[in-house]
Amino acid sequence: MRVLGFVLSATAVIAQEVDDTAYLLQTRTQQQKSGDEEDCYVTGGCSTTAATTTTTEAATTTTARPTRPATTTPRPTRPTTTTTEAPKPPPIGMVLQGVPEAPTTPSYDDFCTTGTVLSLTKPVINNLGGMGPGRGDNVIKYKHVTKVDGKDVNLVISTDDTYYQANIAKSAYGQTGKSFIGKYNGGGPRGRSDVMAIGSLATGDFTLSFDFTDDDGNAVVVPHLPMTFFDLDGSTRVGGKSYEEIETHDALAILTVEGTKVTHSCAGGICKSEGAKVEIDIPADFTHLTSTTKKAAITFFFESKSSFDITYTLNWEHRVFLFNGMCINKD
Repeated sequence: MRVLGFVLSATAVIAQEVDDTAYLLQTRTQQQKSGDEEDCYVTGGCSTTAATTTTTEAATTTTARPTRPATTTPRPTRPTTTTTEAPKPPPIGMVLQGVPEAPTTPSYDDFCTTGTVLSLTKPVINNLGGMGPGRGDNVIKYKHVTKVDGKDVNLVISTDDTYYQANIAKSAYGQTGKSFIGKYNGGGPRGRSDVMAIGSLATGDFTLSFDFTDDDGNAVVVPHLPMTFFDLDGSTRVGGKSYEEIETHDALAILTVEGTKVTHSCAGGICKSEGAKVEIDIPADFTHLTSTTKKAAITFFFESKSSFDITYTLNWEHRVFLFNGMCINKD
């Protein structure tokens, strides 16, 4: 009985120790899990699922989120673009043709709205090519035709010896070359201020040079100059060509009216025209052309020029070249 009692007592002790060990292990495990869960809340970096316990949930931390480090590199900006307004077309009833090789399209407003309009007085020298009717240098000179940057500008028209040689011995229609030129050039001995005029009794190609200078003779650049040529006409009733022709390498564009009878083109850096193949009346008022006289007129645009050349070709004798620094009127 004593032996049996001892065995039972030992068994009870062992069982108690096993229970105590299990309890300790369970307690430590719960403590470890609780500590791990607290670490997860603090660090924010755990993905374990917290065990269900009666432990009060930890308060939300007030630790601020880390911010991006400041950079000294500026944010790239969009490139600045310049908007260029497209040139406005000419008024209804007018046609503008530019030189295809030109870097920009000409603007009607630049030449005909805000451009230079030559204001003529009677020529102060009237002796183109030495043919009279006046004396002095072999030119036609108009004084103070406009202002550029507040400075008075003069216009001097000259030509080479071809003009003199063609007309000095010419006679037709009861006139000599010299008497015909004396009657018409610059408006004759009395002069005129509404239009510039150059006559030739002889046929041929005559190159006229236009130079803009100040009172000291220095070249002056005129930004936008329109030059209109009037009464370009002829006839097909006579043999061969009878009409007038104009050609220049210096113009930027030409302006005509719809229905014009003047043949024209701008290509290869050359603008040119051929007069109407019918006779059209000379304008009574060069600043206000009629619908008919507009059809025998053409305007050439010259941009940023202090000088330019025009070749005037006469296919028929006894003609007068009429022109002025203005646009064809739009009314």
